[in-house]
Amino acid sequence: MSTITQIRHPATLIDPQSVWSLKNKNNRYISHIVSEATRFTQPKAIPVVNIGFGGSGLGHLEFTSDAKAAYANALAYLATENTTFAENTLRILNAWSTTCKTFTGPNAPLEAAWGTAAMARACELLKYTYPSTQNINTETSFIDWVRRLLMPHLRGETERYRLNWGFYNNWHTSINEARLQFALLCDDIPEVNGCLQRYITIFNSYVNDVGTTGETYRDSDHCCFGLAGLVQTCELAFHQGVNLYQLRNNLLH
Repeated sequence: MSTITQIRHPATLIDPQSVWSLKNKNNRYISHIVSEATRFTQPKAIPVVNIGFGGSGLGHLEFTSDAKAAYANALAYLATENTTFAENTLRILNAWSTTCKTFTGPNAPLEAAWGTAAMARACELLKYTYPSTQNINTETSFIDWVRRLLMPHLRGETERYRLNWGFYNNWHTSINEARLQFALLCDDIPEVNGCLQRYITIFNSYVNDVGTTGETYRDSDHCCFGLAGLVQTCELAFHQGVNLYQLRNNLLH
């Protein structure tokens, strides 16, 4: 597998050329994104997140809904050039990075992965399409917050949970995707290449030769979570010139 030596920005699930082609588009997909973004009113950031399994505890709804809203608003800004949407994304990122001081709980690593992936994508898009002093300040604050509160969960869980459970699952695909998206935002090329190598290990363990996963017979939700992490990692890599889809005779593709 080839390695990445230079990151192509904006580095998200959308290839850099398509970022610009989203502007002034009027189709069903864009209409849905704008509709989702318009529902956002105020950030829901709270000081203490303590998330249990199944979304119990404190912070699940607040964190995941704001993460989705941040990404939706960033996409809506690209499509409409309405700066209100860009400012909404910055408000969300700034609110969490300045308000949330504790992020813990048994489900914290997985939820941190979901939120980090979506928020880092939003931040990456605006970084290259919405230049402003506020954007630069928010980006710096957000990156510092993720590194302090969320990244310890994301860095520590991959190997610990594999060793405890004996196999990889949707946690690992989601966590690796989040780490890759955040590394792309931070221009951390060693971490990017580390995530690509880690993907191969997870993919080879999680997906067997007939295409079923370690969670296919668990339930459809967790299986789809796992596959989503794999596919989105492949998309991120593909737009950087690395084709992970081709592994094992294009099994995932």
